[in-house]
Amino acid sequence: MSARRHDRPSTVRVQVCDGCCCGTERKHPGVDHAGIRSRIAAAAEHAGGHVRIVGCVDECSRSNVVIVRPAGRASARAWIGGVLDGRVVEALCEWIRNGATSPAPPEIEPLIFTRTAGTDAAPTPTPVELRVSP
Repeated sequence: MSARRHDRPSTVRVQVCDGCCCGTERKHPGVDHAGIRSRIAAAAEHAGGHVRIVGCVDECSRSNVVIVRPAGRASARAWIGGVLDGRVVEALCEWIRNGATSPAPPEIEPLIFTRTAGTDAAPTPTPVELRVSP
């Protein structure tokens, strides 16, 4: 007998924008975008969750957007823009590894925003292939 959806344990889910400008060398030269995606994916896996690399989420002014849905909180989402530097990425990964159930760390808090494009609902992401360098 297969488990019903609501019987499964809830885990952290993460979406990483890799659309028209996020995650590109053109907009952010010198940033290891593949490394950031890989670190976030490893953190989510550690927490028993998963990452989806998605196309544009229509928050281009924020750039390098990561959307985190904490474990056990299906309707809660943290929209985080400007995930570019090592300090922010490490704090974000640690938060994700712990299920993102505690308040966001101080390094991330100022980067959390309310979605401006359309609605606060989750985007309809365009899945793209995850390309992680070894």
